[in-house]
Amino acid sequence: AVVSTQSTGKSKAGGLRGPTDLVNYMSVNMECNREKVDLSCEREGINFAGADLTNLVVPGMEECTIFCRDTEDCTSLTYRESDHRCFLKSRRGGIRGPSVAAGYISMNLECDNSKVTNLGCLRKGFNFA
Repeated sequence: AVVSTQSTGKSKAGGLRGPTDLVNYMSVNMECNREKVDLSCEREGINFAGADLTNLVVPGMEECTIFCRDTEDCTSLTYRESDHRCFLKSRRGGIRGPSVAAGYISMNLECDNSKVTNLGCLRKGFNFA
């Protein structure tokens, strides 16, 4: 395999739009987060459509999450199980928000999973569209 030894400085972690999978290239961020991956925000069967920075093939959700953490403008991601494609997103929930989609797993890097306790504003029989 040929390895590129040419160095190009980037102004953002992960490059301008995030990483791309290219054979024979090696890239490094000057700093990275190698803490344990927290998948507590993942939503199975959900697609965050749009707001893509980039997409690449990865082995699974953990690797997809690591790429998002290491890409400066990435706030959420979607992983398509059928082809192991990881979509890094620049907006929480994508452009239109979550939609049901079998075979997809989506996640905001930060979320609030605490139990809802204030139901005083609940309105049954209404959809705030």
